[in-house]
Amino acid sequence: MRKRKAKAKNKRVNKTNKSEKLHCEKYFNQLKNKHIALKTIAVNKNKTLVLFLGAGAAKAWNGPLCGDIDPIIRNNTTYVTRTNNTPIGEYIFQKLEKFYGTSDVVNFETFLGALEGMLDFVLAQSNEGGISPGNTSFSPSYLNFQDWIEEIKDYRVADNGNGKVYLYFPRESDSCENVDVEIVDRVYFSELFKHYYKLVANAIEGYVFDIKNEKYSTLNKSLVKFISYYQSCGYRIRVYTTNYDRLFPNIVRDKYKVFDGFNLNDEDDYSRGYGYNINKILKDRNCLCHYNLHGCIYWHKLFNEEYDFWLKPFEVSKEIEFTDLQPTNPNQIIIPINIVTGYNKLQRISLDPLSAMYNAFLYDCNRADLLITVGYSFSDYHLNRILKHAIKPNKNQDYHISYQPDPTAFIESKEFYPLQEMYNNDYGSYRAEDDWVISSKGDNRKKVYLNGFDKFLLNEEWNNIII
Repeated sequence: MRKRKAKAKNKRVNKTNKSEKLHCEKYFNQLKNKHIALKTIAVNKNKTLVLFLGAGAAKAWNGPLCGDIDPIIRNNTTYVTRTNNTPIGEYIFQKLEKFYGTSDVVNFETFLGALEGMLDFVLAQSNEGGISPGNTSFSPSYLNFQDWIEEIKDYRVADNGNGKVYLYFPRESDSCENVDVEIVDRVYFSELFKHYYKLVANAIEGYVFDIKNEKYSTLNKSLVKFISYYQSCGYRIRVYTTNYDRLFPNIVRDKYKVFDGFNLNDEDDYSRGYGYNINKILKDRNCLCHYNLHGCIYWHKLFNEEYDFWLKPFEVSKEIEFTDLQPTNPNQIIIPINIVTGYNKLQRISLDPLSAMYNAFLYDCNRADLLITVGYSFSDYHLNRILKHAIKPNKNQDYHISYQPDPTAFIESKEFYPLQEMYNNDYGSYRAEDDWVISSKGDNRKKVYLNGFDKFLLNEEWNNIII
């Protein structure tokens, strides 16, 4: 009996000792992991992650690319040519493709640029009180748009007496009454430009309303987890985009405050608007930010106000006003549109708040320790020159996320050549590893992920990035 009790007692003691040992091991591992985490945070405390989102980043949420917007413009039949009723979008695309000798460089941006050039030409021809640097751009005056302009005049006029006419757009419900004969073309081309701008805004708006849909719930949580991971590692995170949407703050603000140049959080009041904060953009270099370097469809143009643009988070702006033309280059004025596109990108980014956002972008790229570009084609040279400041040989990590699952197809794609140029031919020698293309010169610090932003997030591929 005593032996059985002693045996049972020893068994309980052994069990207790084993439990205590496991508890101690678990506690030790927790301390060890905490020490490693704290050490990592200490090492990375003053490091900067620049996350740069191109059009391809939105593809994960079914956002439109150029290839999606271009046919919308080309096939729209609201306005057609005089000769054979060709859609005006298709007509101008064909003209541009013939002019450049290739279709590779023609998209909705070059289309809007050409149409804006024609509008400038018409405005210069019909300025009241003569031509001056304040109301006329010199640049289009030497371009002979006359043949194009005559062909795409899709309107009808009816005499209204006293030198005025009724101006009708055959396939539009709205028509202009009592228009001075001298400014018919001016009014028509303004409406034409606004029409195609609205097509672009509508294409973007269509997917933005869907990003909080349940079908994207896991993807959205993965994006937040990605941000949380780098914040927990001690990085300051600075996000920039060429897209015209607010995808990032709309998702990440479920957990974090994100400064977008205007505010940190959107109130529930759908009519509320916000002015931009130039001082915070320029001086707060550590906040989690998201800056639209090419403008945003939620920016509204204001007149006689303190701000050039006003953010309305729940209302897309689809209007263009022509009464507040802005001087940029000497003897050149531009239409202040809320999205930067066409041939006047450099002129438009000189306006607030874009100029301040570019200042912040240059500063962050110059100090970046980790650069991640997503879905960017490297076709904007003004941005490439700034991004190159972030690409420092053997001093930081540079990663690109593409949508070319096959390494050979990626190396042969149009995307690869400008990437090579950006990275000083570092990918001249490379190896393929799983879903990555790795520069042989980069010591595993320069890599391209080929399977898209959605897979990068969902599969937590950021664990393959050196921190």
